[in-house]
Amino acid sequence: MHTSKAEQIIALILSHRRRSKGGIQCPAAPCPNCMGPHLARLSRFIEDGIPVEFVLPAFPVKSPNLNKVLGPLPDKAEEIAVQFLDEICARIGQLYPPGARITICADGRVFGDLIGVPDGDVDSYQSAMATLLATVAPTTLRLFTLDDAAAGSTPEMLRRRLDQEFGESLTDLRQEVKQHTDTRTMYLGIVRFLVEDRMGPGHQGTRSALQRESRERAYGVVARSRAWGRLIGRHFPEAVRLSIHPQPCGSTKLGILLGETPDNWLTPWHSVAVLRRRGFVLMKRTDAEKVGAQLVFENGKPSHYLLREESPMIDERNAIDISRHEITAIEPFGVAIQPAEPGQQISDISVESLRSLVRKHHLVLLRGFDSFGNADELSTYCARWGTVSEWPFGTVLELVEHDDPEDHIFDHSYVPLHWDGMYREQVPEFQVFHCVTAPGRHDGGETMFSNTTEVLAHADSETVALWSKVTGTYRRKMEYYDSVTVSPIVTAHPDHDTPVIRYNEPTDAADTDFVNHPDLEFSGLPDDLLAQVHSSLRAALHDRAHRYSHAWQSGDLVIADNYTLLHGRNAFTSHAGRHLRRVHVLGDPPLDNPGLLR
Repeated sequence: MHTSKAEQIIALILSHRRRSKGGIQCPAAPCPNCMGPHLARLSRFIEDGIPVEFVLPAFPVKSPNLNKVLGPLPDKAEEIAVQFLDEICARIGQLYPPGARITICADGRVFGDLIGVPDGDVDSYQSAMATLLATVAPTTLRLFTLDDAAAGSTPEMLRRRLDQEFGESLTDLRQEVKQHTDTRTMYLGIVRFLVEDRMGPGHQGTRSALQRESRERAYGVVARSRAWGRLIGRHFPEAVRLSIHPQPCGSTKLGILLGETPDNWLTPWHSVAVLRRRGFVLMKRTDAEKVGAQLVFENGKPSHYLLREESPMIDERNAIDISRHEITAIEPFGVAIQPAEPGQQISDISVESLRSLVRKHHLVLLRGFDSFGNADELSTYCARWGTVSEWPFGTVLELVEHDDPEDHIFDHSYVPLHWDGMYREQVPEFQVFHCVTAPGRHDGGETMFSNTTEVLAHADSETVALWSKVTGTYRRKMEYYDSVTVSPIVTAHPDHDTPVIRYNEPTDAADTDFVNHPDLEFSGLPDDLLAQVHSSLRAALHDRAHRYSHAWQSGDLVIADNYTLLHGRNAFTSHAGRHLRRVHVLGDPPLDNPGLLR
């Protein structure tokens, strides 16, 4: 077989790959595991001396959310993606003269009823895409739609026939989502998009209701996507399969990015093109406008945005503002800030400066400042950081020992490592803790923070691969919620590709003094290997190279990165007077809980 030439072609595709953030990661680049499933198929084209055929299910229809896109028709975002695919074919032609062709399997008709887009909008988008391909890449790209599979049928008949001939059991799919990390990752990404697409201007109804509906519809999207894939396989049995979804190591599909983007899931039909000094990048429309990009028209129609000047997140004034104070590193991570002189107010420090420090160092301690006289003052300050989470009790949780606690957070016991918001509709980016009264020096009660990015960076690849196979299902009932959430242990930071750990440390079921044990279930490996996972994970999370235990002093303010860290609490002496206040601040945009089932 012509494996050398085939390997070169696959390596070219993999250089633009859309990586899966969970699951098993590639041991090398280019990865032999990722090349393996495609070598024989590619080699057959080369042996016959004919163009390599690829299929790419993509370009369905524009998102209906005008906070993300300019309108219902293809624009510069699609144009640069088509140019990119045409360039890929040209570069393959330099390696292999017969070249390559890509059939874009536009699937707007497939999903229109599930994503809430009228078939008329699908018609307009498909027609405009056909014109774009004929103009930009007439010899390398072509369009295939569900309409082509059964000409003359209505959209409803087409979708019904697709489900009947190629569909699968939603019951089996639900079980697969629970048990398999890669399926779960794809499902959660689709839930996120379904919520975002309906949360545009004019949306009526609550976000929580929309999230519940989207979690249900996402199963239909996954099932329909697979049915569409099977139909494509029937029509193009020899073609090499590309995908716009992130793919795990060794997948039978090659995940491919269609443009530079800060988000591994962002696509041209969910974004706008923004022209910067370094070229085009895909962004959500509101994000482009937020950084001052200007709308550009071509042929009288909105086309893309132009960002003339890219300014840093922290301006010079803010940098000077924070540098007036004493800033020292905390081991093994975080920074501590103390006032340059007595009487300084926390509220005088630039929130932008502090936010940047937390995102970079994951934890910031402010000690020695005049802080907050009551809970209302703390809540008002936190509102400067962003949207503050609302709870049945308000925005400020009083963490103080109860005489007859109904949950362990109100007891004086150890609290296992976990992440906040795991049982809520939205996961906060920042936790703000204010110490009203500290326990005695030898009374315990330290808050523990574990840096999960460092845990993963220092673990060997075999251990990370083992952890990546496990998914946790967490159930907890207390005064403020009765919820179930599911998450792979190794997943991705919601704002970038950095792997993080989402894990609720198991409690000892035999410990009858522990109040309100959570119900935890872990799947993906046999019991003996699960025990190994828990043992190695606990050792790594509590290793002093990764864990910081904060001994409280009255007046301390700690701001922590909830997207990256896990946190817990050491037990403390009963009636030691430990009193903290905690506020959750949501990210921008808020992170809808990807794993919440109810």
